[in-house]
Amino acid sequence: MAEWMSRWQKWQQLAWFERWLLLQALFLLALLVVALHLFAFNRVYVLLSRPLPPSLRPNNTYRLKRAQTTAALVQSAVYLLPFPVTCLPHALALWYLLRRQGIAGKLQIGVQKNADEFAAHAWVEYGGVVLNDSADVGQRFIPFDVMT
Repeated sequence: MAEWMSRWQKWQQLAWFERWLLLQALFLLALLVVALHLFAFNRVYVLLSRPLPPSLRPNNTYRLKRAQTTAALVQSAVYLLPFPVTCLPHALALWYLLRRQGIAGKLQIGVQKNADEFAAHAWVEYGGVVLNDSADVGQRFIPFDVMT
């Protein structure tokens, strides 16, 4: 019971646009988990790659702060969902929500090979700042060509 009260208090402390972003993130994450199981990544990526709307705020500092806020809300949505969300739908949801706000985040997909193990990982950057992972992710995983 106390956990739900804490969540409710956190919800009440959010600004209206943060609540709206959190709700969008929850819906989008669930949709992407299903879509990535049903369709190839390229098909999902193309659907999310509509042209960028023009930025409403020219201030780079404002956009970075907004991108970081969006990343935190998407991370919260990942924790709220009752099923696991891997890095790919997480990164795609963040990247798409940034694009809808006129923020040109960079979707990064990288690989790593240790001994006989191969791993892949997805994350989002804006202005050279990693939004949904640790700052050294680009050194741990070798990114493919840049995807904007």
